[in-house]
Amino acid sequence: VTTGSQVTFVGAYSGPGTSTTSTGTRNTGYGYSALSVVTSGNDNTGIGPNSLVSTTTGSNNTAVGSSAGYKNTSGAGNTYVGYQAGYAITTGGANVAIGQGTLQSGTNTASHNVAIGYAAANNITSGSHNVAIGGNDGSGNSAFFSNTTGQYNVAVGNGSLQANTTGANNTAVGYQAGYNNTSSSSSTAIGYQALYTNATGLYNVAVGSQALVSNTAGGNTAIGVTALYS
Repeated sequence: VTTGSQVTFVGAYSGPGTSTTSTGTRNTGYGYSALSVVTSGNDNTGIGPNSLVSTTTGSNNTAVGSSAGYKNTSGAGNTYVGYQAGYAITTGGANVAIGQGTLQSGTNTASHNVAIGYAAANNITSGSHNVAIGGNDGSGNSAFFSNTTGQYNVAVGNGSLQANTTGANNTAVGYQAGYNNTSSSSSTAIGYQALYTNATGLYNVAVGSQALVSNTAGGNTAIGVTALYS
């Protein structure tokens, strides 16, 4: 029973059915099962089949694309655009995911992340305040693809920080920059494959194409093309 005001639902099973009591207001659902179980959530927009299909109490969410925001229940202030964008986020809020498969895998509570590009930050679980911009690098790996709990990272470029799982406070800009980083923190890699091999070494700075490309230790600074290459 829908008692909320200013609601619009178009499509089979779109909006709460007769078995669901909903007081949510200003909700809009277009597409099969869009916003089909919303209860007290307000100001949500779901466009596409199964968009925001699990949202009950979450508010101020926008999901555009088939299954976008699929598992969201109480998360608020999220924006998901693309097929299965933000698919796995359940209670996390203030995320922006644009592109197919962004923030897609697992069941997670991640918040305050920005992921733009095919499968960017695909495996994140509880990591927060990350920025991942860049799609597939040609071998199936996208920016920040493997991250789970890492926080305060910036990855810009296809395949940048693709192996990072728990590392925090890293910045990687460039194609495959910081590619193999897993748990290293507080490192900066700018340039094509800069700091490519390093997995756990801390506090490195690599600026330039393939700078510190083979480095595995911490506390190094290399500036220039192929600086401290081996």
